Amino acid sequence: MGNAHWGLGIRLVYMCICLLRMTHKCVGGRNLTKASCFEKEQQALLKFKHSIKHDHGMLSSWEVGNDCCRWERVGCDDATGTVVSLHLRSSVREEYYVDDIVSNLLFQEYGLDGEYKEYYLVDNPQELITYDMSWIYGLSKLEHLDLSRVDLSRTQHLDILRYTIPSLLKLSLSECGLSMANFGSHHVNSSRELASIKHLDLSENSFKGQLPNIFQNMTSLIFLDLSGNEITTMWSFKKLLGMIPSILELRLSSCEIQNINLSPSNLNSSIHSNIQHVDLSWNEIEGIFPYVLANMSSLLSLDLSGNLLNSSIPVMPNLLKLDISWNKFWEIEDVGIWRQCHIKELIASNNIIEGEIIGPTTNVSKCSQLSMEILILENNRLNGSIPDSFERLINLRVIDMSSNELTHPIPEAIGKLRSLQALRLAFNKLTGPIPKFHAQLAILKLPNNLLSGCISESLGNITTLKEIQLHSNKFTSLPVSIGRLTSLKVLSVSNNSLQGVVSKDHFANLSKLKILIANSNNNLVFNISREWIPPFQLKIVRLDSCKIEDGFPQWLRTQRELYELKLSNASIFGPLPTWLRHMPIIRFLDLSQNKITGPLMNLPSINKVTHAPGMLFLQDNILSGSIPMLLCNIKGLEVLDLSRNRLSGKIPNCLWNLPLQIMELGSNNLSGVIPSSLGHMNGYLRRLKLNDNNLSGELPQEPGYFVNLLMLDLGENKFFGNIPEWIGENMTRLSAVRLHKNNFTGRIPHSLCKSSSLQILDLAHNNLTGPIPRCFEGLECMKNDTYHTQIYDPHYDKIIQVLKGFWGIIGALVLKKQWRHKLFMFSEETIDKIYVVVMVGVLRMKRYLGFK
Repeated sequence: MGNAHWGLGIRLVYMCICLLRMTHKCVGGRNLTKASCFEKEQQALLKFKHSIKHDHGMLSSWEVGNDCCRWERVGCDDATGTVVSLHLRSSVREEYYVDDIVSNLLFQEYGLDGEYKEYYLVDNPQELITYDMSWIYGLSKLEHLDLSRVDLSRTQHLDILRYTIPSLLKLSLSECGLSMANFGSHHVNSSRELASIKHLDLSENSFKGQLPNIFQNMTSLIFLDLSGNEITTMWSFKKLLGMIPSILELRLSSCEIQNINLSPSNLNSSIHSNIQHVDLSWNEIEGIFPYVLANMSSLLSLDLSGNLLNSSIPVMPNLLKLDISWNKFWEIEDVGIWRQCHIKELIASNNIIEGEIIGPTTNVSKCSQLSMEILILENNRLNGSIPDSFERLINLRVIDMSSNELTHPIPEAIGKLRSLQALRLAFNKLTGPIPKFHAQLAILKLPNNLLSGCISESLGNITTLKEIQLHSNKFTSLPVSIGRLTSLKVLSVSNNSLQGVVSKDHFANLSKLKILIANSNNNLVFNISREWIPPFQLKIVRLDSCKIEDGFPQWLRTQRELYELKLSNASIFGPLPTWLRHMPIIRFLDLSQNKITGPLMNLPSINKVTHAPGMLFLQDNILSGSIPMLLCNIKGLEVLDLSRNRLSGKIPNCLWNLPLQIMELGSNNLSGVIPSSLGHMNGYLRRLKLNDNNLSGELPQEPGYFVNLLMLDLGENKFFGNIPEWIGENMTRLSAVRLHKNNFTGRIPHSLCKSSSLQILDLAHNNLTGPIPRCFEGLECMKNDTYHTQIYDPHYDKIIQVLKGFWGIIGALVLKKQWRHKLFMFSEETIDKIYVVVMVGVLRMKRYLGFK
């Protein structure tokens, strides 16, 4: 019996071995776990790569000899090795994004171009360009092809995409520069065009003209995105929808659609009883809600944001998501907030909704499937308190009522919502403390209110918190329990009334923290051990206008991912630490208004490689020595402020070659001349301040390219010679020129008259001659004193301080009678001494300039 079983076992093993050998032969000896790609398909992909002028590193893994199934952006069938998906979208890589934490305040404050957050959070997208689509013949089994943001505008025979890949299920051609000329033309094989396609994205192109016939063959199409094309001007909207009865999701954002296109005569909702998702955002639909949409009983989501609707929204019984943001709704009742029993997500932000919020009544609770999960009413005019009846919305996950006029404390009812994940109530007038939360919150955003008291210790128990924004309130203490929030990424408590000492215990377990903002808390003291090694890697640190004890914070030496470091006005003293020079790229460094001493050394690499703006603020310290040449290695430096220090020596010539928008070196002890290369500086410069130094020589006479210059301050130096004609030439934005207390000679150049925005011209205390140009009559403030007046008066210094503003218009007073009258009337209301000094100044200037 045993021998029989043994023999049977041997036969089974032999049969398995034979079966494996046969399988190996049938699949051509391929790897059973994951097959390799075919040579024909690999050559097709390489042909595409070679047709690209520059792939910006996106196709760096596409190398001969490597299995193309292992290439980035290529997907293969595991069993056969056939290439089935190709993702060539030119995408933007977001490193870290926290919606409104990183603002544009810096650029607004200094008048720079662009948006700062975009520069240092996101890599610029790189666009691929191809002129040849013949490579697609080698990929006949493709199911998913994404060429979005690849420039196809000059590609020949693009229509082969439509008939050479019968297996194609998903095609994305968004932002490809397509037109009817290169994609929509009729082909002899039109009956085969994209017959199996289910997902088609043609958004953000340039389609115009007649509706292409290709849609009539797409009997399986369930998703179509034509956003950003001119649908209604040249295309038949009714014909488009009539061609695609299978459609489930239709996106027509920014297509210039108007009410007439949605009228019953142009749109028969009965033939689209299956459609579930419609996007008509950012069109020209106004006034009354299109009832033809309300009759689409199968609709689950509807996006009408960015239109001009203002009437009541009817009940849509099956609707789950409604977005009516950026419209003209006035009353909360019009948006149907509690009439839509099944709705899960209601977005009504950026309207003009006024009055108090109406909470769900007791009748609402009888709605059997009440399931509101997301309620967004941001940026309206809502006032009053948040109703206690919100506690009935037991499934509510997100509340956003930021930027309204809400008052009173946050009700305890909000804290009782156990499903709540995000609470956003920023920019209101809410008062009182933060309520105790029973939910597992992830986002708590309550900035710019009137909240007060201690930040609750109970926040430390909500271990799911990822973002806490409590800045610009009246909180008085920061609990140590914050250090228990192991998921926290953002902590912003700036501009409060926080007091006490912050120690390492406040950060003990914050291993995921990326953004720390606690600035503008003058009584908050950071006392952290020099030996402490933090568990996190921060990207943004703002501790300015706090008190940092024991010099430069040593714990920062371990941070290798910093983008922004602000420690201004933080009681820091002593030289810059040597370890700072080994820090990786920091794109924004502000150490101003401290007591930093010694030479300007040990600076980190500020944006040495990338093209994002670099900004360096070290003004109002006690730095000495010369300006180091290493600053010239910061190729992206756009803001440099070293003013009000004790720097000496010459300004490095290489600084003038940087793409600076702001350069402030005033109130130092710098010497030497301004090189002739100043005239060849970039055209982005907006503010140049070299005042109060020992600079000398003549200003370069070559024309400078300063079309964006707003302020030029070279006052209180030792410059001599004529004022160059290029100052003012083509400078239509120039508003202030200060050249006072130098040794300039000659006449005032008429080129200054070409600066139509000029408001302040300070040429006082020079040796200028000739008349004041009459074109200065429109100036708001002009200073020109080419002589020295001695007034022997014990109160002279005080009077001069009071008159500092008056002297700015004396030149115009000489020319404009009505200005003199206004000034004299003002003088009569002040002390007699001011009146006398002004009159003396006017009379002497008249005699000097020869006016009668």
